[in-house]
Amino acid sequence: MAITLSPGVVVKQVGEESIVLGAGRNAAYWRLNATANAMLASLLDGKGVDEIAADIAADTAADVSAVRVDVDAFVRSLLESGLAQESR
Repeated sequence: MAITLSPGVVVKQVGEESIVLGAGRNAAYWRLNATANAMLASLLDGKGVDEIAADIAADTAADVSAVRVDVDAFVRSLLESGLAQESR
């Protein structure tokens, strides 16, 4: 699933972490750790959930199915919060 940030949403890089700010109806403040930051960057680059999960699992020696659950939850949270939207 490809996503884009919703209009008015800004991402500010702070070291290996990021701050995601939404305005208006999408007002939110998220602080992303390095792993979530990598997830967001990969999603915005057009990578799919399976590819992202495999990359993170390879980098961290974590179980890929567990990582996929986390990536799915992250995508769902971004969409439900209004910070991101599906791009077609």
